[in-house]
Amino acid sequence: MSKTLERRLENLRNGKREVKLKKKKPQLEWHLKNMKPKSHKYLVRNITDIPLYETPWDLFDEYLEDKPRVFNSMFPHKHSIQQLYEDEWRIKMMPLKVVALKVWQVIDFRLKCKYPLQVPSDITKLLEVQLTRCELQGLDKVIDSSSHFALGVKARLYPDRRGNKSRIRGDCEINISLVFPPTFTFIPGGAIRDILVKGVSQ
Repeated sequence: MSKTLERRLENLRNGKREVKLKKKKPQLEWHLKNMKPKSHKYLVRNITDIPLYETPWDLFDEYLEDKPRVFNSMFPHKHSIQQLYEDEWRIKMMPLKVVALKVWQVIDFRLKCKYPLQVPSDITKLLEVQLTRCELQGLDKVIDSSSHFALGVKARLYPDRRGNKSRIRGDCEINISLVFPPTFTFIPGGAIRDILVKGVSQ
């Protein structure tokens, strides 16, 4: 008789019952493999409406025509800025923390300063800002940013001298399209949205 069988018989005589626990296989890995990526789309709009202070020798129109000055004022923080063309810049944003990862947004912006169309004739100058390219660095091992992430930014700024007080008016529209991989499905979509919007707006 084997020792295992002898031990079981002894336990039965002593009124003891041997319970053998089975180890459960981890379910998380199986769960992630069977989860489908989630697609999220966000739209954020911002409005600018502030007083305009200018003098005849320092007009806001001339300021808008100085594109490098305007661009540097848009991103006053310590970002890495590279001028690509006369009216286009590439900026590498400050790193953002997404879960345990550091993410850098690399964005190309184009500035156009032109006389406006389809706006009141007394609006003398209009600056348009448009995003032409965006890349997420730091998430290469998690998502394919070229197919799972899209960011669109359109903004405009102009002086409004109608009425008794001059104003600086404008608007900005940010569109975000993001496909979360299974490893990110436990993170609230709004959290990542807020991180990305904060990175662009800073």
